[in-house]
Amino acid sequence: MVNHIRIGLLVIAEFTVGVIEFLVGLRFIFKVFGASASSDFVNWIYTNSQSLIHPFTGAFPSLVLTSGLTIEFPSLLALLIYGIIGFFVIQGLSHPISSPTKSSSTKVE
Repeated sequence: MVNHIRIGLLVIAEFTVGVIEFLVGLRFIFKVFGASASSDFVNWIYTNSQSLIHPFTGAFPSLVLTSGLTIEFPSLLALLIYGIIGFFVIQGLSHPISSPTKSSSTKVE
């Protein structure tokens, strides 16, 4: 029973990390290539990923190139941090800490 719960949590964690990385990754790519927010899909990505990169906004300035392309460093930082956190959460669920087994004690004389 406990194993089924752990596997369920593992699937949820992998899915959540995947969705976060996908949204932030698309945001970064769209910003680099100068995708217009007037497109419904691009606007949806920008809107839904804004709250994910908000904690990292201000850590590094975004680099705006002369051609209007933007390298958004907060998005890169968010990809890195969410990836690291996701890795450790997934590893923790994949390899749970087992409780020590009781061993018989022997007398040392």
